Amino acid sequence: MTEVDMLCPGTKLPDPTTVSRDVQLLYQEISKCVCQYFKNLGSAIHLAVDGWTAPITALFLGVVLIWSEKGEIHHIILEFVRLKKKHTGQYLAECIADVLKCYGIAHLVHIIQVLTI
Repeated sequence: MTEVDMLCPGTKLPDPTTVSRDVQLLYQEISKCVCQYFKNLGSAIHLAVDGWTAPITALFLGVVLIWSEKGEIHHIILEFVRLKKKHTGQYLAECIADVLKCYGIAHLVHIIQVLTI
């Protein structure tokens, strides 16, 4: 808070629950747009999947989409999933399948590239 006052005196920071709620609402609305975009795209997409361990020993799985449209290659981070148990091949496959199902894009996946996990 001291740093904020130093940069812009009188600034009132929002309550953390407000920020959390707003971020969740944005995520839900943007997810709908992403679903619709890929539903209308109709071409193959590729996944790059990578695991990451935070210093506090939290495990995450990043799911990146790569696709071509009008001769240009595009990519986005689709999800950053917090893993809740030991990351076996079966568990990671289930997590990836859940993400694809959530966005309704499993039928578009052509290649899955798994990076070091």
